[in-house]
Amino acid sequence: HNFDEENVAPVPSLVDANINMLRKKYVGIAQQLYIGKFQCRLCGLRFTAKQKHHYTFHLDWHYLENKQEKHLSTTTSAAALLQRSRNWYSSVQEWTIYEENIEEQLRW
Repeated sequence: HNFDEENVAPVPSLVDANINMLRKKYVGIAQQLYIGKFQCRLCGLRFTAKQKHHYTFHLDWHYLENKQEKHLSTTTSAAALLQRSRNWYSSVQEWTIYEENIEEQLRW
């Protein structure tokens, strides 16, 4: 289900949320999870048609991360490689670096 930004049901502000408000089902919240024509096959993040350039930068970021991981694996012993596992989520530092790279590239 791909939704356009214009077709999403309204989502209330959660700034002053209370328990009764949180118990209600808001269709727009679930729809926002599926907004975007482009979905990253590596992490599932979605991008709208307007954000296609962000999607390109995002894929480049994954490429650089994988390249760095491969470089580390060639310089690491086999025993250490067996102990390593893939992280489920990027660290805060990785996301910060990613966001800074996007902002820098958008200034060009």
